[in-house]
Amino acid sequence: MRHQPDQHQIHKGRTGTTGQEPTIQHTANLVIETEQAIRLLEAGSQDAYRILAAKKLKQLQQTRNNSNTTHKRHMYLTKNIQPKIKENNAMITQADKGKTLVIIYTHDYHNKVHTFLTNNFQAIPKYPTNKYQKQITQTIKQCNLIFNKEQNKYLIVRNPKAPTLKVQIKLHKDGNLIRPVINNIHSPSHKTAKKLNKILKQHLNLENHYTIVNSSTLAQDLT
Repeated sequence: MRHQPDQHQIHKGRTGTTGQEPTIQHTANLVIETEQAIRLLEAGSQDAYRILAAKKLKQLQQTRNNSNTTHKRHMYLTKNIQPKIKENNAMITQADKGKTLVIIYTHDYHNKVHTFLTNNFQAIPKYPTNKYQKQITQTIKQCNLIFNKEQNKYLIVRNPKAPTLKVQIKLHKDGNLIRPVINNIHSPSHKTAKKLNKILKQHLNLENHYTIVNSSTLAQDLT
């Protein structure tokens, strides 16, 4: 039973973030800004608004105190969980669906990644990123009608790296397969692709016939 708070913190998943601890400075700034706003009102009504503001600020102060307690409790539980995971040679990753966090043994995680890479990719004899960087740089310089010289230096990634791989666990699949998630931020083509995507959005008006913006849009389309 003594591990029940830790389990509760884990079950909260990504929604159980500890967030930022509320600060006294934030409240002080709010008081100053409130007083400045009240002084812009008519002189006869300022005192009445000061009373209302004082009551509201008192409520916020009580909320801040409660938030401080909750924040410290979450931090305490999080610090307790991390050593236990490390001691058992495990790690935390995300599930493929929902906001669930998954605790998995590190060797199982690595085995799943290795199996995925072995079954779907073939090793190459030479690191290709530097060659890819040169090709991207030359292509940018040749595209004078799309990029001007001032933009070129911002589109070229300095010290590029190969994209990194993380995986999400498919809890709803037999064998808990993985979904690969590629981080392309530091790759040679990231900034160029981002810029081209912005240009295409400005010049192409493509209607989405099979996608929705959010649940509200879907409900409106169905009614």
